[in-house]
Amino acid sequence: EAAGNSDSNSNGNSNGDSNNNSNSNNNAVNGFDVIFSEHVLEHFEPTQVERIAAASFAVLKPGGRFRIAVPDGYKPSPSYQHYIRPGGTPSGRGQSHMVAWTIENLAPLFANTGFEIVRKEHFESNGKFVSVEGAYDDEHRYGRVGRSFRHDVRNQKKPHEDFKNSLGNLYAADLKKGEPMYTSLWFDAVKPASCDYVLSV
Repeated sequence: EAAGNSDSNSNGNSNGDSNNNSNSNNNAVNGFDVIFSEHVLEHFEPTQVERIAAASFAVLKPGGRFRIAVPDGYKPSPSYQHYIRPGGTPSGRGQSHMVAWTIENLAPLFANTGFEIVRKEHFESNGKFVSVEGAYDDEHRYGRVGRSFRHDVRNQKKPHEDFKNSLGNLYAADLKKGEPMYTSLWFDAVKPASCDYVLSV
């Protein structure tokens, strides 16, 4: 799921001139306030994601936010890793999973573009799960990540139960002590407020 939102005018669409300043009538900078992408970027190769990052940076307002969630390549569960593996889980309309992203290989692609990275939830390379305090406080504004620790219903059943569908199986017996059944690598890429260039969209 991917979406963009702008409040540049009354109908939510962005309009205006392709310059790096403001609209001459109302001094409002054109561009998107928010871009939301949940379990989309794993279907793209790294060079494609670099282009997505650059394009997103160009069309976001200063201070605009790109909310990103993908399957987490550091989640310890073997069945989870098989479920999200590159080459598996086709989108139905295009490429299958291309990369098992981690906080260490995805976030830098956005940081190198100029974004500031705000971590929300992820596993570290040692298998430790991190959910930042206040991670959910702004979801009413920037978007609700459904495949997250709080919202994924597979985490709410105690004890955890196996999950099976046509794409693969997740086994509760795979989980380490305290490991959630299903979570995502989730962070926000924020365009610095000092960067006032916005491409006309």
